[in-house]
Amino acid sequence: MKQRLTNTVKFIYGTGDVASNLVWTTVGSFLTMYYTDVALISAATVGTLMLVSRILDGITDLTMGWIIDRTRSRFGKARPWLIASAPVLCLLLVMV
Repeated sequence: MKQRLTNTVKFIYGTGDVASNLVWTTVGSFLTMYYTDVALISAATVGTLMLVSRILDGITDLTMGWIIDRTRSRFGKARPWLIASAPVLCLLLVMV
């Protein structure tokens, strides 16, 4: 029998997604303004750079999914990767 998610669980997952989107939207907006106003890169070049990064992000997402599917540990499939990547991601975000 399948168990349905409660509204509380759905809300908790949603808040994590909102936080993630808030951070990445802020970083993307800041980098766009920085590239065009400070680094004096044309808006077309910045747009192309963002497009290429999104395409590469899609490729790396598929690759990481493939890696996670083949991961076997006592902590599960994804948890070791999340634990290892969280401090690195935090550090890189602060550096940006």
